Amino acid sequence: MTTLGKSIERISEYLWKPVTITTDEQTKDAFFFDVRELSQEAYIAFLEDTLVLQDFLEDFGDTLDPETMIFFGAAGVINYADDLDTNHTLSSMTQIDVAYTIDTANGTDEAVPVYQVEVDGTVIPGTLTKIADDVSQLNINLK
Repeated sequence: MTTLGKSIERISEYLWKPVTITTDEQTKDAFFFDVRELSQEAYIAFLEDTLVLQDFLEDFGDTLDPETMIFFGAAGVINYADDLDTNHTLSSMTQIDVAYTIDTANGTDEAVPVYQVEVDGTVIPGTLTKIADDVSQLNINLK
């Protein structure tokens, strides 16, 4: 299994389910997904249409390389009406405040750094922040 796969497995009980995440004393509704279960087209649409990442990628320099910084979740207004556990769609993320990414280039099978980037219609340059040394350290709770 790849470094990405091993990191995603460490939070498997929270994938495709209504959850909350707490960072910096703030608790937000969130949604985490297994990117390996998405089609390439669905993941690219998330990056381009939801995060509008391509328009701002150069503003991040080489700190946000989409080949190694893999997005796997978001916080904000999440529509939990769909059966996310079976539908596996990203359309439930309607208004994203924060997107979460794991850094596979600097990760190992045991630990993969987690970053967040603020989103306000698009990713906001200058807001990429490391929030954990591994996904298992995230404060995620089922709703």
